[in-house]
Amino acid sequence: MKASLNFENYFVLETFYFNNPFPPETDEEESDDLTPQFKWNIQHRDKENLTDAGVFLEVLIGDKDEGHFCVEAHVLGLFTIEDNEIENDEKERLYKINAIAILFPYLRSLVSDLTSKGNSADQIILPPLNIHSMMEQELEN
Repeated sequence: MKASLNFENYFVLETFYFNNPFPPETDEEESDDLTPQFKWNIQHRDKENLTDAGVFLEVLIGDKDEGHFCVEAHVLGLFTIEDNEIENDEKERLYKINAIAILFPYLRSLVSDLTSKGNSADQIILPPLNIHSMMEQELEN
């Protein structure tokens, strides 16, 4: 059985890591909120057939302008769907749910590896997430 969605390759587009244990003193109280913020975007070369897609996934943790800690990572996954019998709305669904779920472990590993280089006590290991469920909820809303 041939899979409908093919994962061709991925690329690390950008990383940013900032960890200063002695930030400049300010009158403002710094937030310790390190909740990851995820963004994604899908681009197609052929907007009629949707046979291939570039899936962009990024995470931002911390604040690079006002905090003492920040991690940002952007990855791009290349995917194809060769089955012409699949309707475009189902192709779009495969890209949004399955492709992002496939790409997430690469982003997770990248953040872990990047943050391990500064100080092992500050290493961030993103928890495994049920991407499929999260994307299903987002599509419903």
